[in-house]
Amino acid sequence: MISISKVVLTISILLTILVALQFQEGESNIFHKKRVFVYITSNITDAQLGVHCREKDNDLGLHNLNFGETYSFSFRPVIFIEAKLYFCGFSWMNELKRFDIYVESRDDKDCKGECRWKIDKSGPCKLKGDDTECFPWKPNNVTEGRQLGEENSTLTM
Repeated sequence: MISISKVVLTISILLTILVALQFQEGESNIFHKKRVFVYITSNITDAQLGVHCREKDNDLGLHNLNFGETYSFSFRPVIFIEAKLYFCGFSWMNELKRFDIYVESRDDKDCKGECRWKIDKSGPCKLKGDDTECFPWKPNNVTEGRQLGEENSTLTM
């Protein structure tokens, strides 16, 4: 007859091995999806583009891009919750614009792990293979944005 302590020990060892196999790059894969990469390329020809992105608790800082340069970041969305949102402020000359650069419910299926954006003065454009989908800028002031039903998308630079 097998003792209970041997069964508990065997289960404990198997669970330890399972948990150890789930860790990659210091993050647990148990509750996270595949890493998503976001690429933002400046298409502003006559000025340097300031890019300042963040999510609720993660400020990625300010990055300055010349024409054709790319800034990128990556993250791991959580499984079962389509709630990841990264929003950015874009500035050049005397312009300041805002846009939600990654909205999981919008971008998860389109991007397939890589979201590529080209930033034009008229708005951000998502590159999808041979296709390009352009979007309007978000309203610049908080009051205007809230009137349109947006919440928690303010960004200071």
